[in-house]
Amino acid sequence: GHKVKVTIMFRGREMAHPELGKRILDHVAEEVVHLARVEVFPKLDGRNMIMVLAPDKKAQAAHAKALEEAQHEAAAAAQEEARIESGGAAPAADVSSNAGEPASGPASNGEAPGVAPATPDPEATTASTEAEATAPEVEPTPASTEA
Repeated sequence: GHKVKVTIMFRGREMAHPELGKRILDHVAEEVVHLARVEVFPKLDGRNMIMVLAPDKKAQAAHAKALEEAQHEAAAAAQEEARIESGGAAPAADVSSNAGEPASGPASNGEAPGVAPATPDPEATTASTEAEATAPEVEPTPASTEA
């Protein structure tokens, strides 16, 4: 692999504070810890402070594995979320639109709010979708707001 030599050149009075340059180089090393390792630690060489980074295959492999695991976890979470949304209880707005009828949501069967029922009621789902499909959308017009 290829190595990287990081150089900070101090000018004028900057030589009075080499610890600030070391802090910058340490920050660079922290940012690339998953790609490289420090081969030559920061050292002052005249007016320059240098550090050499070399590729670290073990760290790269571990980082790639961690990214892959994170992608699998995200995909599993997305599938779980989709499963909950497709087979879950009707949203609270749909339940409240059936005024006068007993509620068919999770709170009516003794389950905790936000928890999908074990078997969704197909009639309640069909009724709410039919009500949504037949309800006309009403937008306020300037003529209706004048009295």
